[in-house]
Amino acid sequence: MRAESAGRLVIPVNALNTSRTCPVCGHIAKGNRVTQSRFECASFAVNADHVGALNIRNRGGPALCDAGPAAA
Repeated sequence: MRAESAGRLVIPVNALNTSRTCPVCGHIAKGNRVTQSRFECASFAVNADHVGALNIRNRGGPALCDAGPAAA
């Protein structure tokens, strides 16, 4: 991988439903993804790519903490 060859830490994350899960309340539904680019839940509305990025960060964050200070 390019990131690894550059000395970057790579954390595998399950991407399942990252664009359908509300990062605020955790509700998962196909209906949360209103359009290709729009995410709306009862408690949060934003661009769908932003939601996916937040959820991936939230899923990978604990693994980064578990890796310890040497990983950062």
